[in-house]
Amino acid sequence: VVEKLHTTPILIIEGIIVLNDPIILKMSDLKYFITIDKDVCWNRRKNRVWDPEGSCWEESPGYFESIAWPEYVKCVAELKDLESDNIKFLDSNQTSIEENFTTILTDILNILKLSS
Repeated sequence: VVEKLHTTPILIIEGIIVLNDPIILKMSDLKYFITIDKDVCWNRRKNRVWDPEGSCWEESPGYFESIAWPEYVKCVAELKDLESDNIKFLDSNQTSIEENFTTILTDILNILKLSS
């Protein structure tokens, strides 16, 4: 399986709304959405350094409440309505980045085993 992992092209597409695109959804063998609670998300965003060099966009006050969070909620609701598309929801409030990575890598390895 390790050899197959080295020789099999794997494309990971990341983004909050990528699975809302029906073409990408259909083309994806494995699908994950990492969820987050509003308070945790807000705490991460408010402590984020948007552009350490000062040459780019910075989040304006009220953006999170009026645009970012409502769009996230809408996106999650739409994806949860697609139960038949086998989207695996991973809860970032309960699992670490490392645990989520391990879950995804294990699933990839299992797919490669089945295709051998």
